Amino acid sequence: MCFAFMPWAAHTVPDRVRSLKKDGSGLQDNEYSDRVDAIFTTLEDQFDGHPADLTIIRPNQNQVILSRQIASQEIWVASKSGGFHPHLDVNDIWQCLTTGEDLAALLSRAFTEQLSQSVTLVV
Repeated sequence: MCFAFMPWAAHTVPDRVRSLKKDGSGLQDNEYSDRVDAIFTTLEDQFDGHPADLTIIRPNQNQVILSRQIASQEIWVASKSGGFHPHLDVNDIWQCLTTGEDLAALLSRAFTEQLSQSVTLVV
């Protein structure tokens, strides 16, 4: 499996996300980056402490890719089951509007599907 963190950002903020922010304007870019950095560090620790710029490849060549999207203030997750865009909701929970899952549940499911074994992640 390849587990990669991608640092770039690419699209505009959808209205559905902007309307969920506490004051209607979202986080400052540096606050968003700090929160995502903390999540990525937590995940790295759960994957044997590999740094974010290291790709981990498993025999089956499956991959889960996480990327920070500063413009939309989302964390994009690309996996075998599709692409997901969790954002920070009004309760400070990274929530995926598509599936209703929080980030930990979404990533646990994505890695369970990729590895064909149960994975539980904490973010």
